[in-house]
Amino acid sequence: MADLPPLRLSLHEWASLKTELVWVYDRTVAPEYRHFHEVAGQTGYWARYVRAGRVAFTKHGDRIEAGAGQWLTGAREKGMMDITDDAHILSIHFLCQWPTGDNFFGKAGVQLIADNICPALRRQAEEMARAVRRKHPTVSAGTGYAHEQAAYPEFLRQQALFVNWLATWCEVMGARGWRPAYGGSADERLTRVVRRLNDTPLADGFPRHVLQSEAKLSAGQLDLRFQ
Repeated sequence: MADLPPLRLSLHEWASLKTELVWVYDRTVAPEYRHFHEVAGQTGYWARYVRAGRVAFTKHGDRIEAGAGQWLTGAREKGMMDITDDAHILSIHFLCQWPTGDNFFGKAGVQLIADNICPALRRQAEEMARAVRRKHPTVSAGTGYAHEQAAYPEFLRQQALFVNWLATWCEVMGARGWRPAYGGSADERLTRVVRRLNDTPLADGFPRHVLQSEAKLSAGQLDLRFQ
């Protein structure tokens, strides 16, 4: 079957997506983080490059395991994460969401990716981790990164490193068959409402009449979706 062409949207619409680096660190794993349950209902993604040891994810009895020189990556979903005591990993947690709050890609399983498939994925992650460590040396294991303080230009420079890595990650996932869940919602009317809210200044108040007109929703339907 021929590959589907990449989704193409206006630059304005792409700019409405939420892309956020939650944390990145490159080190051995603290004992309290070696065995834990991912919780259902959380949005966002994780990616772990294994330098030493092994990392495994188990869901509904299915287990996928990565060793040295491999990535394990996927959406945050219910399952069990096990990391060996000797593991050294490059760990990234991040958001890539439509304005509705839904993950960028539709549902897809955890992926195992060898480093030689795309060495740039590791190299760009290493550059990003070094920058975070240099700018925020006191952050414990990198997990508190999202709550660090920074001036806007500094944030933008760090964000640029993350977005560059994210673009590579998206290309790798696309090559493995992942497809964007365009808009996030199966109800296009709801998607249009969220986009309009995203474009409306807070000082203008809730644009009820505009939303009713654009989304073809009654006042009652609008209240039901945003109550």
